[in-house]
Amino acid sequence: MKKLVALLMVVGLFVGMAIAAEDGEQEVKKVKKQDIVPSRRDTQARPGMPVVMGRNTVALDPQERQRQMLASRADIHKKAIDELEEIKKIAQEEGAVRTVEAVQKMIDKKNDEYKKGIEAFTRMQRERAEQIRQRTSDPDLKPEKTKEAASPREPVQ
Repeated sequence: MKKLVALLMVVGLFVGMAIAAEDGEQEVKKVKKQDIVPSRRDTQARPGMPVVMGRNTVALDPQERQRQMLASRADIHKKAIDELEEIKKIAQEEGAVRTVEAVQKMIDKKNDEYKKGIEAFTRMQRERAEQIRQRTSDPDLKPEKTKEAASPREPVQ
């Protein structure tokens, strides 16, 4: 009787493993079907679409990546300010005047840092766009040489 119970348990274990493996294979097939992305050639004509960089890796075009980065940064900033506002609200309810002032200073500081960061980012974008316009408008413009490329190296003896 003990051998029969042990045999049934082993058979049940193997059947369970087989079912689990089959379910896992079906899930993998579903995921692989969802991972199919358009080729690079398809996305070059459509800005904002993902670009295939390699096997199962997708990169967004630069403008879309910048938009997402700015949106992410704005979300993080908003969450931080909301948390500070909640602390400030609690401090006001408790009558903690110095705490309210300190929290407001923190809010102002975070807002200033955020604005400076966004201004610096947009300034760099404008400068980069201007560099690209200059390079594309003047075909005779050659890339600048670095110090190593400008000075010939002496032969090693």
